[in-house]
Amino acid sequence: MPSSLFSFPEGAHTTRFEAVDATDNVWEFCLSTRLTGAYPKPVLLRSSWRRFVEQKGLVPEDRVVFFMERSSEADGMIRRYTVRAQRKVMMLMGQDIWVDVEDVPLYGL
Repeated sequence: MPSSLFSFPEGAHTTRFEAVDATDNVWEFCLSTRLTGAYPKPVLLRSSWRRFVEQKGLVPEDRVVFFMERSSEADGMIRRYTVRAQRKVMMLMGQDIWVDVEDVPLYGL
């Protein structure tokens, strides 16, 4: 997750952001950049991440995808984030087919 997609307050290495899921629930995440190393790789803090993982029932091999939409307003650029928790349900013609975890029961899985 590139840190350039998020606004960090001057001198800070953490920031909070909200993302809306497939069921219109709003989730607050905390993103932190590492203080050591050549590349300040951003990571989601466990304190905000764990609740999302548990609530969605995520298991190994699931994936989480974040999207950012930008729109211009009179008072500046607005960023809106969405988040999708997805599970691979099948392979079709050599391509993995992923669906939102909320929709997995529709596939009889």
